[in-house]
Amino acid sequence: LVQAAGAAWSWVLVVEAASLWTATVDGVVAAFLLALVGAGWLGLAEVGAWREPRLARALGGVDLLAASVAVGFGMESASACYVALYLTAAVMIALYLYGSQGAYLVIGVLALTSAVVTSVLDVTHGSIGAGGAVLVAGLTLLAASGAALSLQRRRAVTAGLQP
Repeated sequence: LVQAAGAAWSWVLVVEAASLWTATVDGVVAAFLLALVGAGWLGLAEVGAWREPRLARALGGVDLLAASVAVGFGMESASACYVALYLTAAVMIALYLYGSQGAYLVIGVLALTSAVVTSVLDVTHGSIGAGGAVLVAGLTLLAASGAALSLQRRRAVTAGLQP
């Protein structure tokens, strides 16, 4: 419990520091530092150095997701944002395929959903409006979640965990 509280507190400090850095330093630098912290959390989780690996995986994934969005703000470019989001989704899904941890799959689905919505809004120059963006987000989340459940079920059957 103490380690979980410490992890949550450190994440709050990182978010606060990133917001201060964004105001005073280039947003790309803040995004890089946030991604570095996220990679550190993922590293701690994967080598077993953190007693609560699920928490470390979730914090690392969320940090990478926030860093992807911060890239777009730092560069003031929607295309940079969705490229970073697609990259984050690919990394998270690859980590899930490597280690079969649910947090990676969830964050990968969220990153993919955000990337698709951002790219569709950028390509259409916002002409689809808020309703269209919500529709795209819903359809993407539904399709990505269905694919993730299918992937998870297939991995469980392959591992012999389900009949």
